[in-house]
Amino acid sequence: QTQPRATHESTGASKSGYSVPPHMRPDFPSSFSRRAEVLSSKQILSSNNVPRYHNNLRYNTHHASRSDIPSEQVVRLNAQLLKAKQELEQERTKNANLRKTIQDAQDEHLEAAFSSILTTLLREQTEALALQSRATAHQRSLDIREKKISQQEAFLVAGQKHIMTKLEQNNSTSMSATHYTHLQQQMELDKQSCIFALESRMAMERQTLTLHAAAQAKREQQYKTLVRQSLEAEFAANHMSNNEAEALAEVRFQRGFDAGKDEGRKERAKEEKEKGYLEGYRACFQAQAALSSLRNGASAEVQGLLDPMGEASLFSMGVRVGRMEAASKIEAKKDVKKHEGADLIDLL
Repeated sequence: QTQPRATHESTGASKSGYSVPPHMRPDFPSSFSRRAEVLSSKQILSSNNVPRYHNNLRYNTHHASRSDIPSEQVVRLNAQLLKAKQELEQERTKNANLRKTIQDAQDEHLEAAFSSILTTLLREQTEALALQSRATAHQRSLDIREKKISQQEAFLVAGQKHIMTKLEQNNSTSMSATHYTHLQQQMELDKQSCIFALESRMAMERQTLTLHAAAQAKREQQYKTLVRQSLEAEFAANHMSNNEAEALAEVRFQRGFDAGKDEGRKERAKEEKEKGYLEGYRACFQAQAALSSLRNGASAEVQGLLDPMGEASLFSMGVRVGRMEAASKIEAKKDVKKHEGADLIDLL
């Protein structure tokens, strides 16, 4: 009994001593040495005088609350951390914008480079075709000149032979056949030259058109590659807008349908209310008329009740009820007698 009483006294003393929070006391230790001395002095106490944990809850509560209060260094570190996070977000935003700007500039430079390279290639191919056409025409002209020279040589040989024959025979012969053959061959060569020139021009134009078509296809492919992302984003935006429009139309239709049903119910309820009021008024009027007739003794419905000689009168109904009760009593007596007779027979 002495030990709990001592514990209780120490507990009371601890509670009264720690009624004020430790950090608000005037003699609260401020230095590390003073705290060490207090701790060492507390350790010297006996274990019986040391309060239990549940009895010293108030002091521990104040100590825990004091330890939860952030210090100036923690607050400063939190502020620095928040500032660093904001600077990091700003740097990330700047880097994203800079990356986008660089990508756009690279795309523009790449498109310009591709366009210049394609233009240079087309011009060089056109010049090569022109040079090839001129070389072909020159070669064809050389071939025609060679053939004409051969014809002239053959004509000269034929004329020389004719002159030699004329000189030998001393008679004059006509060279019309030779001239005719020479002119025919000349016309044939001119015709072939015109045909070759026309075919060369057509081939050059065909190759030029082919080069232009290839260049146009390359430009289209380049344009598709550059604007593909923007087109996909626009298509996705239009698709989403169509879905949102459909959802909005569905919501509006549902709202209109519900409003129409509510309006129909209100009109129907109004009609039913008016009809019920009229029916109630008619029933009230009929009841009032029936009561007035009953009060005056002129009601056809209760005439049978008021007539003493009628079958529906109260006297007649009482007589019938009495007869029915008498008959039921007689039958009950007969049944009792039958049962008693049967019991006697069973006993005998």
